Amino acid sequence: MKNFLDLSFVTIYYFFYMRKITVFISVFIAVFVLQNTGAFTKTDFDNVVDFSVTLKTLNQALDEGSSVKLDNKKFVVVYGTVASISFLNRKKDTFKARLELVSGEWVGLSDVKSYRVYVDFEGPDFYSYIPVRTPRKPNPKTVVKDSRVLITAKVLKPIDIPLSGRYWLLQGVYIRKIY
Repeated sequence: MKNFLDLSFVTIYYFFYMRKITVFISVFIAVFVLQNTGAFTKTDFDNVVDFSVTLKTLNQALDEGSSVKLDNKKFVVVYGTVASISFLNRKKDTFKARLELVSGEWVGLSDVKSYRVYVDFEGPDFYSYIPVRTPRKPNPKTVVKDSRVLITAKVLKPIDIPLSGRYWLLQGVYIRKIY
């Protein structure tokens, strides 16, 4: 019985006290490394990403006399629904797809205002996220028509879509399916 109690004490000691020490040392090392490597500050982040841009503000920026100013050097993070997908190159190595991203809002009780942009995704990294053929049982990360997505992109230029209008073209950097 005494050996069992000794073994139990060692086990309890290890799991409760040694794990705390290990966690403390890991956190201490992480904090020390972050402090001494020049951590990324909020100002640094604001210099790279413009969170004020939405599909609505992008559409407003196309209107003549608009006060909306876009900084093409910053990334934007936008969300919306994939209305259509056009494949400009279907080969994996040179893959290129253009997504039509839309969102909208109610104006009053009876009118809906919609906003749209086009986002190009290039390269083999996006081949598995935006499949040329929709699988029967798509992966939860797979982006298909009607998917809600969050996109990080660079604003490129306005483009004219025949019979539709003038919209922004973005260069997609990251895409994540929300649902």
